[in-house]
Amino acid sequence: DKKKYKHPTIKPLQLIEYHIENSSREGDVVLDCFCGSGTTLVGAINKNRKFIGFEIDKEYYEIAKKRVKEAITLKDGDTNEKSTNKWLKPKSYVAEGGKIDDVTIQKVIDNLEEVSGSSANFILCPFGVKRAYQEYLTANRTNVDVMNLAGGYKAISYNGIPVVSDRFAPDGTMYVLNTDEFALHQLCDWRWLEGDDGKIIRQVANKPVYTATLVKYADLICNKPGGQAQITGITEK
Repeated sequence: DKKKYKHPTIKPLQLIEYHIENSSREGDVVLDCFCGSGTTLVGAINKNRKFIGFEIDKEYYEIAKKRVKEAITLKDGDTNEKSTNKWLKPKSYVAEGGKIDDVTIQKVIDNLEEVSGSSANFILCPFGVKRAYQEYLTANRTNVDVMNLAGGYKAISYNGIPVVSDRFAPDGTMYVLNTDEFALHQLCDWRWLEGDDGKIIRQVANKPVYTATLVKYADLICNKPGGQAQITGITEK
């Protein structure tokens, strides 16, 4: 990448995309005030974010502009097989009246088992959806089931399936997942992470200590998209 884009401290695209996905949502604006050869801007395009970039060096600006144009062209021309193969698309359901309850969740779980042969073991949603479900549980049950997760965390559960909230989950959506169908796929070998100055070894401030970071990039890929489901249109609390 350094030779191709002529920038001494270019970062791996997979690393940039990882941080974009974990620090923003689709449709958000990603700002890079020192965008260099445009890796952050390309990552934003690939992850369906808008972007603003600044670069003072004319040569790097031209390289970034070319990369952005190529990324947009590739994105627009992407013939994703998910659009033509239903088995590659997660099942999608709409919450009736915007309500989330045990009957709705059970219908989704049953459908996954009957149609896809998939057993749900994890439920993910934003905090507002979890509060809506908790409100339903409080109004309709004497006890709310709570389970302990790895790492000392606790979560409410539906028939032994943890219901976990995440701030990056889309609004009004609940995911019903089979995590056994997800796996890490290696993208590259181990490599040393370089700093902005191109150096690998860095000294800890005011200490006779040096550090270096060894990283490996990988994608979390679902081997059976049709065995997953989402419930949309839920009114959050």
